[in-house]
Amino acid sequence: MSSLIHHSNRCPDQLQKEIAKVLIDYPIWESFRNKSLVITGGTGFFGKWLLYTLARANDELNLNIQVSVLSRNPKKFISEHPYLGMQSRWVFFPGDIQTFSLPSDVQYDWCIHGAASASAKLNSESPLTMFNEVLLGTERCLEESKRANIKRFLFLSSGAVYGKQPENIVHVEENFLGGPDVLKSGNAYGEAKRAAEFLVNEVSRQTGMETIIARAFAFVGPFLPLDTHFAIGNFILSCLKNEPIHIRGDGTPLRSYLYASDLSGWLLTLMALGKSQNAYNVGSDQELSIGELADCVSEVAQRMLNRKIEVIVSGKPQPGKPREIYCPSTQKIKKEFNLKETVGLSEAIERTLGWCLQNQ
Repeated sequence: MSSLIHHSNRCPDQLQKEIAKVLIDYPIWESFRNKSLVITGGTGFFGKWLLYTLARANDELNLNIQVSVLSRNPKKFISEHPYLGMQSRWVFFPGDIQTFSLPSDVQYDWCIHGAASASAKLNSESPLTMFNEVLLGTERCLEESKRANIKRFLFLSSGAVYGKQPENIVHVEENFLGGPDVLKSGNAYGEAKRAAEFLVNEVSRQTGMETIIARAFAFVGPFLPLDTHFAIGNFILSCLKNEPIHIRGDGTPLRSYLYASDLSGWLLTLMALGKSQNAYNVGSDQELSIGELADCVSEVAQRMLNRKIEVIVSGKPQPGKPREIYCPSTQKIKKEFNLKETVGLSEAIERTLGWCLQNQ
């Protein structure tokens, strides 16, 4: 269920329809005209949405965007997404994020660096591997960007850089000075992202390369892995398997979810317009508990699948235990670029479930 493959040479109908609205809602596209972009992490959830959006922008607006995509297995990715492989002047080149070299026959303008596993399993079982993948991969990408004289660099960071969110701060702002507990190995991902942010900004200060940081939170949409550590993906997968939605904890942690089309529009807005050496939260500020999320997924799934989806909560709230929160304030990015969330949560779940039903 986590890998949805498309063998058509045309953009999938749902993506085509949704990205058409992105092209209208986000008036940034002239900034991309004739630009050459490097994208790392282009084959993941974020990357697929960025690539499909840029490809549709090319087709609809004749922008002549050239894209070079780093991939461990380009042939496999293109076979699964032939529409992207057919884009004129797009290059899918092989390499590892810590050792890759950019093709030397291209003049590059901008870079979007998003390559790094967000695997909770890897973070838990091999924290040093996780830490090095994030930090050394970012260092390598910056080195290649300097060598290629890239002018603007968008780093896809994470809300994990804030560490444990205090209970009295429901929406964490970019100026919050907390951070992960460095004595706990389970915080390798968040601490590596923090270190990588420092590295990105220091390169900007030393070289003049314009660097922008996107601190990403939680999302939902087509291409989201359903069988990893993402709660909303797990809940949707349970519905597809005709199983109850099972919450292992007490259902009280707070989360928020931005739909993938808005994610793509927000990130590409930052690439085009973001202020250098600034960090921006990317996500939804519409918080709800995990229990409420499960109920929402169940309600949508019951309507679409015409069968009852039970929600089971195993844990019970512990008196005095602080509530876990992972929600951003998005006032900065909304105010600076006049952005908004265009897709509500129920509709986002409906679109994601519909996509899964068509592509399973």
